[in-house]
Amino acid sequence: MKKIPLLIITLGLPLLALYQLYIPVDRSSTITKRVDIKKGMTLVKISNLLRNEGLIRDGLSFELLADVKGVACKIQAGTYLFSPGMNVLQILKKLEKGESEKSCFTIPEGYNLFQIADLLEEKGFIQKKRFLCLVKDKEFLGGLGIQAETAEGYLFPETYCVSKGMDESEIIKVMVSELNKSLPENNSGFSIHQLLTLASIIEKEASNEEEKPIISACFHNRLKVGIPLSSCPTVIYALLPNFDGNLKKQDLEIGSPYNTYKHRGLPPTPIASPGISSIKAALYPASSDYLYFVSMNNGRHKFSRTLEEHHQATLKYQLGR
Repeated sequence: MKKIPLLIITLGLPLLALYQLYIPVDRSSTITKRVDIKKGMTLVKISNLLRNEGLIRDGLSFELLADVKGVACKIQAGTYLFSPGMNVLQILKKLEKGESEKSCFTIPEGYNLFQIADLLEEKGFIQKKRFLCLVKDKEFLGGLGIQAETAEGYLFPETYCVSKGMDESEIIKVMVSELNKSLPENNSGFSIHQLLTLASIIEKEASNEEEKPIISACFHNRLKVGIPLSSCPTVIYALLPNFDGNLKKQDLEIGSPYNTYKHRGLPPTPIASPGISSIKAALYPASSDYLYFVSMNNGRHKFSRTLEEHHQATLKYQLGR
């Protein structure tokens, strides 16, 4: 008689474990529950949350299985959709793979850090103040391989679908990672930072894709002969975030290193996030000896080889003479 309880225990414990792992709390349930797993949450807190939501029966069994399967340290933060009709193994699999609810946002080409921050805060992804602190944090940027004063130009313009639980640092990392994956091979003689800086100016100057390599050629030629780039978008960037949309003549006299009318060479950093076509244009300028260009007010530019030609084009297209 004394052997019966031992036998029951010997057989019962494995069966109980299998029951806990493979049999859902309510296999017929069609209810979906939204669960927020926050970054840094302990396994105990996660198991308590799932048990309180009626998604698992026993927190200890959940924790033991997570440890045994090596999932405990792989659980990803996010907002998850679970059902009482899912068993523990299915729940753990979703947590390990990060199969959380996704929300999407698009960073347009040519957006600067202030515009990106405004867009992401408006859509509920970030807190603008924290975001703008991080993109200027040298230690944080160094960890991403960015040896620059800010992350300007390194947040690749693309559509991203991310977990709702991601914080500002994680979102920045995703965008920088996308840039690194998208960059073509660089044989230009420029550093990546210089390449992105030139590409960002091309991005802001060109509204027509076909003209980007020609505008790039103008800037390459100016850099070679030591003529200032004289780019209005770089001056506008120096005035941010207080630029009122009207670039005045006196603005071209400011002493900022971003004033490419006053300072030769490239500005200290990119002035926006360049798209891939602008990056390629910076890498592969057109074969041209143009040095100047002026807007014809129709989305295109008039290109000139000499200063006299440029003055005549400016009189015609900007002053109507």
